[in-house]
Amino acid sequence: FRDVFESLHFPINLLMVDELIDNGLDGSGVDASIKIMQQMANDQKKAVYLISHKDEAKPRVDSIMTVVYENRFSNIQH
Repeated sequence: FRDVFESLHFPINLLMVDELIDNGLDGSGVDASIKIMQQMANDQKKAVYLISHKDEAKPRVDSIMTVVYENRFSNIQH
């Protein structure tokens, strides 16, 4: 949808990817997916936010924000 929107209107510098690597990918698939997103971030000047529940993604990304849900309230931890 982002590509279609950009072709019709104007560029967006944000890409949010929700659980893309969480199902059906082994370690090499996770690596390849993250490399593609990192290349997009560099080449197209996009800020990429990857939402994932896989701990194995943590050492492969630049920074991590963890959302913790407790007592019906969400907190972001850096």
